[in-house]
Amino acid sequence: MYVGIVCDSDSSLSLIPQNTPKNQNLFQIAAMFKYILLLTVAVAFTQAIVCPDNFCDSVDCEELPDCLESNGQRIRTKGSYCQCCDICVKLLGENEICEPESDFLGVIITSECATGLLCDPSLKRCIRPA
Repeated sequence: MYVGIVCDSDSSLSLIPQNTPKNQNLFQIAAMFKYILLLTVAVAFTQAIVCPDNFCDSVDCEELPDCLESNGQRIRTKGSYCQCCDICVKLLGENEICEPESDFLGVIITSECATGLLCDPSLKRCIRPA
């Protein structure tokens, strides 16, 4: 099997066999570059969600007068990014699909199981405790 075409010094074209040492080195370099790029993106993403000191001092939190349990909602204290503001979350009933908080560290979860229910991590559903 051939992996590419090379232009030789005499301007002729030749096919490059897949298993030559030169190609193996190129593939290793490409794989290493891919991992370095992935690591760089991961570090940048992690840095983006770190909250600097006094960040919340510059955040204006919205009022939540319509966030009522009678509307199927509840106020989650300090539930926003960097835990600056309270947020309004949807209350889930028994057997509804939920997301355990440990699954999404750093992500705002906009729903939670209603009072008396808990989110089972294996089922990912709101259940009554045993």
